[in-house]
Amino acid sequence: MLDLELTQMTVELFSEQTERDKQRTIGASNASNPCNKCLAEDMLGIEQERGWAWLPAVVGTAIHELAEFRLKVPGRLRTMFGEPLTEYKMVIGTVPGYGDVKSTSDLYVPDRNLVLDWKTTTKAKLKQYVEVDAANMVIDPDLYTQAKYDTLMEHMFTMRKYLNQCHLYGLGMIRLGYEVDSVAMGFICRDGMSGEDIKVFRYAYDPELAEKVWNRIGLLWNYLQDGKTPDDFDGNPYCWYCQNKR
Repeated sequence: MLDLELTQMTVELFSEQTERDKQRTIGASNASNPCNKCLAEDMLGIEQERGWAWLPAVVGTAIHELAEFRLKVPGRLRTMFGEPLTEYKMVIGTVPGYGDVKSTSDLYVPDRNLVLDWKTTTKAKLKQYVEVDAANMVIDPDLYTQAKYDTLMEHMFTMRKYLNQCHLYGLGMIRLGYEVDSVAMGFICRDGMSGEDIKVFRYAYDPELAEKVWNRIGLLWNYLQDGKTPDDFDGNPYCWYCQNKR
């Protein structure tokens, strides 16, 4: 028999916000957002509407914690990953008038000079990410129908955001004295069945991109200090939140 009280207790258990959920200043995950309107709101502490689909994020948190746990235990996996730094807290830099931009890197592999960030997704989305990666993140509209082009552009928006995020982690590690040659995004499908549903994309670390992503934060903050508001910025046409929640 369905027990409604125990069901609600279980919902409360898994929907409880973590300290990261409650974070009020920006970190790499939102500072990397290509949408200026969303980033401006984040910098001003304007809370966006929490979506009804919160459970995927909980699964993502659990996968992050499992990876951290397994890579902290001495043994084969930790050796395979080169005695990595996991969940490494950092201050990426300081924006004058705003403060420190703090974040936590999922994984740094010293013997590869590699920053890796775990991402959870679905098989359907991962298929699109593979196509975007194969196109070197340059989508030619002449090669696709309008519907397919829009789908790929939406997923490229996400890939760009993740790539920006990884570069901010890389910049933070470099500023702490570590070497970074490449960054990677490791995708684990929440609806996956086997290793076929896990993909890792690796890219050369681009110092110019890292500085560009970092400098944009300060530039946007200066605009806000000069009197501009988030309403002065257009939402990105491929930003899911702007196209679905505004």
